[in-house]
Order: sequence, then structure tokens, then C-alpha cells
Amino acid sequence: MNDTIVIPVSKKKLILAIAGCIVFVLLGIFMLVTDISSARYSPLLIKIIAIAGLVFFGGGAIFLIKRLFSSKSGLTISTEGIQDSLYELGLIKWEDISNVEIIDIMSNKIMLIHLHDPQKFVNRPQSKFKRKMMLYNINNYGTPVSISSHTLKCNFNDLNKLITEYLEKYK
Repeated sequence: MNDTIVIPVSKKKLILAIAGCIVFVLLGIFMLVTDISSARYSPLLIKIIAIAGLVFFGGGAIFLIKRLFSSKSGLTISTEGIQDSLYELGLIKWEDISNVEIIDIMSNKIMLIHLHDPQKFVNRPQSKFKRKMMLYNINNYGTPVSISSHTLKCNFNDLNKLITEYLEKYK
């Protein structure tokens, strides 16, 4: 087993995700500019949904575009711990990790990294949005840190195997 493994961001996966966000942004714009007075649902409700979609998917597209042009690696796994550039937490040492759990959200596997002291990590990111995202994760999943292979150049099973092996060996 190599001491340090750097898993890069998959540009192809990011471009596909950006394209998906753009499709939903265009759909939101279409919903806003189209006359929907004969629609089955309230025009106000449709406008609210359209605006929410624009904000969510527009924000997602901006985030993904920034990530696409970032020089940061996706995920680094070493003898010391895990460093995920998504959350900007810095190094999460193996001894800070209590356990790893795999969950399935709408057929997407997510690895939850449970920490002994989650609050220690919540204030690390400078971005207010990322801190809010971590608090959301704590409230819904019991941990601020989740890792997915969606934007990484690896599949989920390989990622899970690597993290599990390193956790067992270096904890």
C-alpha cells in the first residue's frame, strides 16, 4: 500500500454535472418566462419553484465551474488522515475518526466520516455556505463530513476500500 494517495477531480464528471445544472437553469428560466395561466398549478407556485430551481442549480453550476478550474486535488489519503478539498477542513486525522458509514441516497452511495468531536471541524471552512452545509449534514446524518466519488477519478467501491484499509491500519 502506497503511503499517500492523491485522487484527482474528474473533469469529465464535473462537466456532466455542470451540463445537468445548466439544463435545470434553462428549465427554470422557461418556467419564469412562459405564460402559465392555464397551468394545472398556481402560477405563483410555479414561479416560486422556478426561482428556487434557478438559485439552487445556478449556485451548483457556479460551485462546480469553480471546482473544474481549481488546481486542488479532489481527495488525499495518507498515513496521517484524509484531506478533502471540497470542505476545506484541512487534514482529518485518523484518530479523529470514530467510524465510517455507507449510506444510499437515491441510489447514490455516500461515505459518512463520523468524528469523535464534529464541532472541532465545523468552524474550519472560511465559507459560510460550507459551514451551513456541514451543520445540515450533522443534523441529518450525525456528522459534518461526507465523501462521494461523484466528482473524483475513482469509483465508490475503490474509494471505500482505500479509506477502510487506511483507517484500520493507521487509526
